[in-house]
Amino acid sequence: EITVDVAYGGNFYAIVEPQANYRDMADYSAGDLIAWSPVVRQRLNEKYTFVHPENPGINRLSHMLWTGKPTVEGADARNAVFYGDKAIDRSPCGT
Repeated sequence: EITVDVAYGGNFYAIVEPQANYRDMADYSAGDLIAWSPVVRQRLNEKYTFVHPENPGINRLSHMLWTGKPTVEGADARNAVFYGDKAIDRSPCGT
């Protein structure tokens, strides 16, 4: 079991921050995150309803954002975003 926050920024994102059952993304491979993300995303979409208030065509959680402690001096954050069927990227929108 993990706790997520959900945010909207063009898509609905589940944000997974370090917690009891997920210490840090450094503890897992990209393959682990790619394997878990569609399962977590599906369960969230089955349990909750996500609909944009002005665009009902945006009606599901589509992205998983996994966070962790920075590993580079001067960095403020570390993350990986899962989207689609098996894509993972640090910043899929370029921001």
